[in-house]
Amino acid sequence: MGTIANFYPAKDIDNLVLAAARVADNVRFVVIGQGTERSELERRIIAHGLENRFFLVGGLPEAAKYIPAFDVFALPSKKEGFPFRRINTSNYAIIYWSNSITKTLSSIT
Repeated sequence: MGTIANFYPAKDIDNLVLAAARVADNVRFVVIGQGTERSELERRIIAHGLENRFFLVGGLPEAAKYIPAFDVFALPSKKEGFPFRRINTSNYAIIYWSNSITKTLSSIT
């Protein structure tokens, strides 16, 4: 499972960390991005024992080209102005998981 996001409170990557703590041990999580919440996310990943399953890989140029590598694309954001990642992922045969922005997504699917 993976996502591309800035590490800011509205992106709610912390919610993805909590989800990771509740799923099978063979599921890996990758987050491409960077931001002010990185050190707090790293602390939570360690607190939940996810160091070997949850990876913050930093910002990558042309990050969208890595979307096909995800079996599941996550969008845990509390809010999105317009979820461009949803449009990017629609080109690939992957599962799309979203948190609380169902109305926004249903308007573009």
